[in-house]
Amino acid sequence: MTQIIEYRTPGTRMCWSNVREWCDCGYVLNRRRLSHKRNRDLETHGMCMPLDLIYRETELEAVDLAIWFYRHGPIGIRRPQRGHRGDHPSTPIF
Repeated sequence: MTQIIEYRTPGTRMCWSNVREWCDCGYVLNRRRLSHKRNRDLETHGMCMPLDLIYRETELEAVDLAIWFYRHGPIGIRRPQRGHRGDHPSTPIF
């Protein structure tokens, strides 16, 4: 029996259980009205992608979508510039 683990973005009601749902939540957060909270939520969402979620993902298109999201997505989720990427959670994904 497979157990589904549900993840949550801190400070929001956004929940996901796989990479595609994580990307969908990022799009939902990005469509919110411009505010400091929206920007903070996007940054938090980008930082809370667990690496084991990537390892367990069976849909390669979803992983490609997550990589695209980290490279070209909203400003809060994008990877930092060179020299600042060491501690960012997207570094091991790439």
